[in-house]
Amino acid sequence: MLHKDIIEFLEFFSVIDLNSHQDELHKLKNEVDSKNKLIEELQKQIEKNNKVKISTASENKKNEFIKALLQIKYGAAVAENPRPHVYDPNDSNKGKDGVIQRDFELKGLTKHLPSGKTLKNWVSSVELDN
Repeated sequence: MLHKDIIEFLEFFSVIDLNSHQDELHKLKNEVDSKNKLIEELQKQIEKNNKVKISTASENKKNEFIKALLQIKYGAAVAENPRPHVYDPNDSNKGKDGVIQRDFELKGLTKHLPSGKTLKNWVSSVELDN
């Protein structure tokens, strides 16, 4: 008697049910595939989070540098609150004669000047050691 014959015999007398086992195996395979996809997604998120942490550190250093330059050039008061010193067309004429605005205009660099609100957001969380 061959292995195949034994299987057919057992299946015939309902001792084993190949279809139910195949269904179960198929379900398990699908589950494993699903879990593998989830693992891949989680690994990608971990990698992304690690990059964000590095980027946050770089971002903080950049903001510290910007605030330090503002303090060196314009003093502590302007470094603490640069917003009124930059012209914002959405905020009436406020800042049109601001010291930062004038310096950028004199050098022809106004297209590189962020809004006062953006500048304020960059430096607001930074504490400089004096």
